[in-house]
Amino acid sequence: MLKRKLLQLARNTETLKLKLLQLARNTEMLKRKLLQLARNTETLKLKLLQLARNTETLKLKLLQLARNTEMLKLKLLQLARNTETLKLKLLQGKRKLLQRKRNLFMK
Repeated sequence: MLKRKLLQLARNTETLKLKLLQLARNTEMLKRKLLQLARNTETLKLKLLQLARNTETLKLKLLQLARNTEMLKLKLLQLARNTETLKLKLLQGKRKLLQRKRNLFMK
């Protein structure tokens, strides 16, 4: 009976050794996975920072585009005014010519 119990104890001890080895392997695997997770997290942080920088750059470019658009609107308005002024001057010139023609015929 003692022999049987000792054999059982030896088997249990062997089983425990195997389970401890498996636990050690699993622990190592978990350590590696945690390290990989930490690296991935760091990579994601860097990518998010880059995305934030790119977003800020895009905001600045959009602001510049808005300013340029406003400038173009102002220039178009100025061009329209200049065109109107030229039309008026052209009409005045035509009137003067007609007046001169009338004056020539009246003499």
